[in-house]
Amino acid sequence: MIRRIWNILGDIKVSFALLMAASATLFTGSLYAGDHYSLFNELNHLRIQDWVADHITLQPERVWWIPLLFIIMGCLGANIFMFACNRVAALVRQRKLDPNIRFFHLLTPSLIHFLFLVIILGHLMTFTLDRWQTTPIKQQSRVECGEERQVLRVQSVRDTFFPENSAMRDNIFQTRVTLKNEEGKEIALQFTKPVFIDGHYLFLDKKKEQKKKTWKQNLEKTSKMMKTATRPISI
Repeated sequence: MIRRIWNILGDIKVSFALLMAASATLFTGSLYAGDHYSLFNELNHLRIQDWVADHITLQPERVWWIPLLFIIMGCLGANIFMFACNRVAALVRQRKLDPNIRFFHLLTPSLIHFLFLVIILGHLMTFTLDRWQTTPIKQQSRVECGEERQVLRVQSVRDTFFPENSAMRDNIFQTRVTLKNEEGKEIALQFTKPVFIDGHYLFLDKKKEQKKKTWKQNLEKTSKMMKTATRPISI
């Protein structure tokens, strides 16, 4: 009986139905998000469970689709896992009949399914474990991180440009921001190189108002942002 339920839940027809349900729910949710941008923009800073708990009772008509989407995606993840396990088991039973190269070739799609599940779990951790804070920074300014309002001082902001003989000349190659915490410890922050300090992950981001004619004007109109991921537990 358990085997039969497993096979039914892991059927590819169930996968198709769940994908259609997830697509319809996402499309519906995009309409709500477009009409109430400020409400859903809070998701960029809060954990999903905190946000849903605050709004599901106050505005259920606007946020009902998010818990539904998580349920559908959870079922889809279980379906993909069962389907991949069934396929791997069938391939293992037939391995003696297939050359090794053909066996690993047939195994590749199932491995991709398992990797897809790892990616989904990674996104789930991002939504549920961290709070985000975006703060504009400039030289000699002060930045307060997290609910405990830890203070960091921006010591310097330095841009490095691509070489003049490069097709990307006049564009910023890397930005290095030097911060100092209350204990006097210096922190070097760069694009794609986040740092972890005092219970926070710090990421460097950038927001441009519009493209200017010269790199100097572009530099003047470019605001640098620091994104902070705060864990809800002490580390």
